[in-house]
Amino acid sequence: MRSGFRAIALGVNLLCGLPHAGGATLDHEETKVEGKLPVELGGAWLLLIHMQLPGGKGWKTGLELVRAARSKEGVELHLLDVRMPKDIQEPLRAANDQFTPWEPSPKQLAALSREWASLPPATDKDVRRGDVAYAQVQFTLATPERYAEVFPRQDGVVKDVLAQSAFGMQIVESYRALPVPPGENISQVLQRKAIYGARGVSANLIEGKQVTGFLAAGYVGPIPIDVRGTFRMYRLAAAAGSRSAPSPTPRPSRAPRGRPGA
Repeated sequence: MRSGFRAIALGVNLLCGLPHAGGATLDHEETKVEGKLPVELGGAWLLLIHMQLPGGKGWKTGLELVRAARSKEGVELHLLDVRMPKDIQEPLRAANDQFTPWEPSPKQLAALSREWASLPPATDKDVRRGDVAYAQVQFTLATPERYAEVFPRQDGVVKDVLAQSAFGMQIVESYRALPVPPGENISQVLQRKAIYGARGVSANLIEGKQVTGFLAAGYVGPIPIDVRGTFRMYRLAAAAGSRSAPSPTPRPSRAPRGRPGA
């Protein structure tokens, strides 16, 4: 990660409006599965991402909705390009403005379990909110015996994320540029690459560590920014015919405190 005030300021700006999940306008979306996963993923999931800002300047929280369908490879994942309900969107934005981690309440999770399939599409993209226009999304899921080939370049951070994990997931999102209002100078994200190590795995909750790399447009070239933290995936709905079903009020874990993974 590049150091210095400019990188820290840009990192804060990029994370102020984390991207909503992408979908309908994608040029390409694919899922690769390496190994036999220890959990049936079919259904809908809320992916909650806690990221510590560069320089330890606080936390940002990101949300994405992911739908998992059965496929010949075992599972096929799709990001859903929707707007979150106001009772989630507003406290999430307030927490991000204060650089504090946020998590949904059991009541919010229960409501989202009922409403996720009818949420409005995110068609009114605004670069000032941190929205992105998705071009490509690539999912890769792997079990530990396949990590060496799926994650060939493992530095100390990636090794820590994947350590003691039941499976790993990588999501690479590439974005199109959005129109920038006249007179404004906004650095747009070009790509986001996140690696998740699932340490706690159950039918309705998956959690562990993550590292996320942003590639942003800069004056003289792309600027890389890496942030670490934790993640949780809450199952909102099970696939038709699945033996697992979400509990009526999933109980969230405690928000991260101190260093990532603490």
